[in-house]
This record gives sequence, structure tokens and C-alpha cells, in this order.
Amino acid sequence: MSRTNFKELLDAGVHFGHLKKKYNPAMAPYVFMEKSGIHIIDLNKTVAMVEDAAAAMKQIAISGKKILFVATKKQAKGLVAEAAEALNMPYITERWPGGLLTNFATIRKSIKKMQIIDKMKENGTFDSLSKRERLQIDRQRAKLDLNLGSIVKMTRMPEAVFIVDTNKESIALAESNKLGILSFAMNDTNTNPSQVNFPIPANDDATKSIECILSIVTKAITEGLEERNAEQDKKAVEKKEKAKKIAEGLEEKNAVKRADRDASEGIAITKMNADNTAGIAIVLACETDFVAINDSFKALANSFADIALNHADKDAFLAADFGGMTVAEKLTEQTGVIGEKIEISGFERVEAAYVGTYTHGSKISVLVGLNNSVDNADVLSKDLAMQVASMGASTLSYKDFDAEFVANETEARIAVIEKDNIELGRLGKTLKNVPQYISMSQLSDTVMAEAKAAIEAELKAEGKPEKIWDRIVPGKMDRFVSDNTSLDQEQCLLDQNFIKDENKIVSEYIKSFGDVAVNSFKRVALG
Repeated sequence: MSRTNFKELLDAGVHFGHLKKKYNPAMAPYVFMEKSGIHIIDLNKTVAMVEDAAAAMKQIAISGKKILFVATKKQAKGLVAEAAEALNMPYITERWPGGLLTNFATIRKSIKKMQIIDKMKENGTFDSLSKRERLQIDRQRAKLDLNLGSIVKMTRMPEAVFIVDTNKESIALAESNKLGILSFAMNDTNTNPSQVNFPIPANDDATKSIECILSIVTKAITEGLEERNAEQDKKAVEKKEKAKKIAEGLEEKNAVKRADRDASEGIAITKMNADNTAGIAIVLACETDFVAINDSFKALANSFADIALNHADKDAFLAADFGGMTVAEKLTEQTGVIGEKIEISGFERVEAAYVGTYTHGSKISVLVGLNNSVDNADVLSKDLAMQVASMGASTLSYKDFDAEFVANETEARIAVIEKDNIELGRLGKTLKNVPQYISMSQLSDTVMAEAKAAIEAELKAEGKPEKIWDRIVPGKMDRFVSDNTSLDQEQCLLDQNFIKDENKIVSEYIKSFGDVAVNSFKRVALG
């Protein structure tokens, strides 16, 4: 059954093209005639081509992939935003952010900034800032939301783009074509349909015409999403039936079969002893989020954590008693009963004078051990745990790095930058700085002395009076250190910028609490 017909398109004014003087010859196959200096679109071809486009978009929806809707012209933006939101699809109705597709990683960083601000408001960090800082952050958040708020949930590249007016959205079309992303578009008589994978000859200026075409493709996408949901529901029923069979006597057999499966969902949880001198963090992993959010699964994770607190390592924990069987045996039993692989994928323990913890959304849990139970140790340890959860530090200090690891990492990073610079040079853009070093562990006294001598030689060449060097050299040396310690800033907790105050590094924040230091930290996470 056809999704539309000639009369429906005619009533919506889809056939009205542009004035003859604005005609693009590439649209010749889709023009029926010229009347009063205006081209008339052949609606018979529109019916066929919108059908093809709708069928293709339905298949994309069935696959579970995203379609990015793009329409920044006044008469289309409201309609497109409403339709895309109803479908839970990403859309752009304000200015197209240059590089949204071709430089997606950088755009995601901007989205992450917006999410970090939201987290600051949720955890109370925002309220601790000055009024001026809050105002500046609110303005930054509003600007990001205006341009990127509609694509926050677009965590990966879209499978396709749907465009209203390819002349106005030429950059979006060019980026999608460059990356091989499928393009669907309404093509009026002043556009070039050869640049679009699925062109739809139609009036892209009239609200009724846009609404008509949009309703056809959105209905097709809705059908695709409904079919996908039905298929997932069917699989869920099959999973329940399979679980029932397992419960009737196939638990052990099927549990062995699932041993090699990937368990990337689950719950990260922590437990502390009464005086906060010891804590554990574990991950109870499963295969799907459907199981992870179940209350009985959460209760099981909590029970495991209570037992884990009394054991020094994972092996001892797995051998511990759980209602007449070992923890390992209980995991095997639950794998059979639930119908998914269930395992302890993470186990960490920290003991110290004071241990604090932070868990982010049941996905990441962090333990931080302090060498002294100072005033507000709970605040300090939680802030540090939040730092580890959000910034992903892997070690405490650059002193913990292995020399071979640093050398290999230096070589790899320089190679990446040099490769990027080849492309930047080809485009005539500013080249990235190629660092000599990436860690403080490489900045020996000799290296620092040579850097200082080079700075002084530069000042002398510039004709700077020697009497003012002592005011210039320290700042340039600090910049030299900053430019050549990127690895420390990324992976060393003490050298990272503090998430609650970017003007401080973490070690400076710790000093504000007095005589206290971090003994160790541990992090567990899903996946």
C-alpha cells in the first residue's frame, strides 16, 4: 500500500517549484512543466521517490541506528524539531555547527562540557561557586544547549541525515557525503539532487509541503521503530522461556555454554566498614541492562558486597560461603536461572587511616585512602573519588610510571601529532606543537637546565634586559613543564586539574586540608 498519493501532495502544494530564473538544470528530470514563470514539479515522480526514501528510512529505524534531521529555515525548524523529538532522533534547527560530522569527536567534547555542568548542579558543586562564576557557567550552558542540546543523546555518528533545503544546508550535506553517510532531502527546483542519495522532489519553502513530506517519512520511521520493539519484545519472551527451561534442570549445562559471553552491563557497588578504615568496590556484571536494573539483581549485588568486605582479595571472596554454597557456585547458579552470564568482573579493596568512596550511577565506583583522618576527611575523600570517576586517573603520581611505558607512550603520541600536522599543513591550518617529553619523570635536572638556558638565549636574542629575566624565566619554565607533561595531567591524580576548580591541581586542593596525603585509590567500572 502506497504511503501517499498524487492528490495528497497536490493539496499540500508540493508541486510548486521556484521561478524559472532560479532553476537548477539538474532538476530537469523532475520538472513537469513551466507555468507563469514558475516550474511545476512532477508529482508522479515525487510519489515514487518519497516511497523509496520512506522505505529506506524504515529499514534504518529497524536496525536501531539514528537519523539526524537538519532544517534551519524558519518555516521548517519547528516542524522538524517536533517530529524528531517524537521519534527520539537527533536534530539541528539552529546554526549548523561546522564539523558536526567530520569533527565529531570535538563536538562530543563540547557536549561533555554541558553534561559536566549538569552534574555540577546535581551534586551541589555548582552552589559552592561564586555568583559571577555561576552566571558565566549558566551562560555557557545556555549557548551550548542552543546549538547542541538537540544532539546530546547522539553518542555515535548517525546512519543518515534528512535535510530540508540542500542549498541552505549545503555544509551538512557536504559533510555527510564526505563520510559516506546516507542523505535524504527535499529537493526544490533550485537544488542539485545528484548530491543526495534519496532526493525527494518537493516544494521546500511552504509549511504545508514540508509538513506533508515530513509526516510521510516520520510514519515510516515510526513503523520501523515499532517493528524493532516488537522484535525485542519477542526476544525478551524467548529469553524468559529459556530461563524457565534452565530452571527445570539445564542450569549447569547452559551456564557452561555462557562462560565465554561478554558481560558488559551490571552494577558497581561499594561497602565500607564502621570506622571507614577499609572499603571494597565490586562489579557484579551481566549481559543486558534489562537484568542490571532488576531489583533482585541489585539485592544480589548488595549481598555479595557485604561478604566481600570481609575478604582481602577476589579469590578469597569467591571461595567464601553464601548460604551453604560458595560465592563462585552462587554465580554459576544465577547464570543458569537468569539466562545470562553473571560474574564478578571487578574487585578492589583499600585500607587506610580514612577511606572514602563515590559511585557514579551504578556504573563506576571509586575508593580513596587517606593517610590521616583529618577534619572533613569525608569531604576530601569523596571529592577525590569523584575526580577519579570523572577524569579516569590511572596512577597517583608520575613517579609510579615505568620508564619503558613512558618512552613508548612518548613515541606513540609524537607519531599521532606528526600525522595530524601533515593533514593540517595540507589544509593550511596552524600545526600542533610537538612536545619533546610527556611526563615529569623525563624532565631531569639536565633537561630543565637546558630548557632554562634556551629561554635565556631567546630573551637575549630578543634584546630583553638581563635584569628583568628573573621575572620572565619562571613563567616560561612553568609553561615548558606544562607543555611537556601531558601524560601526567591525563593519568596522574595529583597532577590533574581539579574538576571543582580548574585553577587548582588536585595536589594543591589536598594541601588545603592540612597534614594529609593520598595513600592509594582504586576504581572499578562496567565494561
